[in-house]
Amino acid sequence: MNRLAHTFREATTGVESWSTALTRMADTFHGIEAYFTVWDRALSQALFSACVGRFSPEAIDRYARYLPSGNSCRDALIRSRRGEVILTQNHYGEALLRTELYNELLRPLGARYVLGVKLADSGPRMSMLRIHRSVTNGPYSDEDVRRINGLFPSLSHAAQLHFDRLRLAQMEGVATAALDHLQVAVIVVGRDRTILQLNPLAENILANDAVLIVRENRLSFATLDADAKLQHSIDQACGSPETVWQPSVVEFRCTGAGSYEVSIAPFRSRDFRGGISEAVLLTLKRVDRKTEGVFDELRTDFGLTKTEAAVAEQITQGKTLQQIAACNSLSLNTVKTHLKAVFAKMQVHSQSDLVRIVLGRHSRNN
Repeated sequence: MNRLAHTFREATTGVESWSTALTRMADTFHGIEAYFTVWDRALSQALFSACVGRFSPEAIDRYARYLPSGNSCRDALIRSRRGEVILTQNHYGEALLRTELYNELLRPLGARYVLGVKLADSGPRMSMLRIHRSVTNGPYSDEDVRRINGLFPSLSHAAQLHFDRLRLAQMEGVATAALDHLQVAVIVVGRDRTILQLNPLAENILANDAVLIVRENRLSFATLDADAKLQHSIDQACGSPETVWQPSVVEFRCTGAGSYEVSIAPFRSRDFRGGISEAVLLTLKRVDRKTEGVFDELRTDFGLTKTEAAVAEQITQGKTLQQIAACNSLSLNTVKTHLKAVFAKMQVHSQSDLVRIVLGRHSRNN
């Protein structure tokens, strides 16, 4: 039984497959099917569901559609106390044979008895384990109930871990969406500068810039002095383990390549295993003291229009075409047309070529 609980816990943390864990659960209780579901009462829908057994994909899909429709077995589990075992043989008795649950779902699948238990309950969310048994194997016994009760503490703890993983995944999705919409370049790195996350604006900078580069998935500056300064600034900002938030702004100058102002802010978060993860949030702003003069030169030397020069300038700042369109109230196709004209007039073939020309003129002006 300890091995069964261990396998279930590994499935909730992603170490083991749900297929293996639920197959062992069904076999242990002589079932033909086992389900693990995370249900949201407020939304009346399953946030997560895993199942295993001999049911066909069509049957599983039918069961998934049936679950939200207000069946009394599900409602009994929702209303039950955490750890309370619900048996259809007791909940319905012989009346089960006249229910929609039995005639529309269980009977065509060869199932007759259901054991259900609420494993975890957190706000509107709850998790349920259900095991279906056939007529051949007979109803659940008192011994079956004692066995599931004995497993409950371990299963409940594992289900709570699964709640945490779902919440972290949801939070990560929201955070990623927020980063993608920011109009500043954001990079999240580990203390060793390993890149953990970055938004599209930062991706564009790293793809087209000669100042910031990536070496073996670590953020670096083009010059050794600036690179060492970045690591020192991160170490200094992180400070002691008690530090929660110490933002600082540091300017990095790379001779002949340009400069950046980098806001450095460390933070710590607790992962679903209870460990502490340390990371650093970097926001980037290019420091171009004579940018206006550079783009005036481009307009004169290459015949760029004012709008074309503005698009070229924002490309060198690391903005994506979508962001340039939004900032200038232009359509994406219009921005692409302007950029195509810039390429033709300046005789370049990529954004990186454009950035190199601008940075070269900027370094001569400095």
